[in-house]
Amino acid sequence: KWNFDVNDFARKNFNGGGHVNAAGGRSDLNLSQTIDKFLSLLQNNSAMPKEWKFYIISLSRFLL
Repeated sequence: KWNFDVNDFARKNFNGGGHVNAAGGRSDLNLSQTIDKFLSLLQNNSAMPKEWKFYIISLSRFLL
């Protein structure tokens, strides 16, 4: 349904990688700064489906 390569996202933004549908990365920032960076990148990424943005932002507010 959507075409969002999380491997590409992780590799470009978090020194990570993996597969198209599952990837990981790392950050030298603290957790709060990392979440802020992650959300900012998602909000500015036109390939990210709007439905995903809503759920991820909602989840991140729960984590903070």
